[in-house]
Amino acid sequence: MHLSCRYGSAPSEGGDAGRWALPSSDGSYDSWAAMMSAVHDMAGLWVSYGVVQGFVLVALIIRCVAAWALQRSAMTFPLAALHCMGVQ
Repeated sequence: MHLSCRYGSAPSEGGDAGRWALPSSDGSYDSWAAMMSAVHDMAGLWVSYGVVQGFVLVALIIRCVAAWALQRSAMTFPLAALHCMGVQ
């Protein structure tokens, strides 16, 4: 069923019956589409930033664990010396 049959005449402006609440011109859709494109690009950058942060966090954890392992092996001789001197 055509809108002109139901409402008497075809809607011509925003807010007319049968045309919902659409604006009367399409000029604002171009700016809205540009904004949505920018939002989409920013979302992609946000995901990339999160991935980089994840890699950096994992690298820092590995470095910290390696430093702890090095501390343990580096302290073997000083602890043995302290033990021989009777301090520990």
